[in-house]
Amino acid sequence: MTITKMKECIATQIFVHDDIIDYIRNMVVATRTDPRLTLGGSPRCSIALLNASKSVAAMRGRDYVIPDDVKRVARVASAHRLQMKPEAELEGTTGTIVVGEILRNLPVPV
Repeated sequence: MTITKMKECIATQIFVHDDIIDYIRNMVVATRTDPRLTLGGSPRCSIALLNASKSVAAMRGRDYVIPDDVKRVARVASAHRLQMKPEAELEGTTGTIVVGEILRNLPVPV
């Protein structure tokens, strides 16, 4: 099976509840308003996070995404897409730290 066919298979077979989609959106929007960043997550960041979450769900044998799937991949899928303000970088803040703090403060869907 090619990678393209695998992506299509995952995209069509893994269910994502609207609350999970809102959770992903809220996380990315929070990066856009974080004062330590000059550039937050883009729509492509949201898509990458969604696809990575679906992949985790599939690898764990589920046909649906749960909030823990999103949390598991959020730092890896989005931290490198963020641009830090120079003063935040000098203080040692990284995209991984920012995403972690956003996840801790964001209400998790039930």
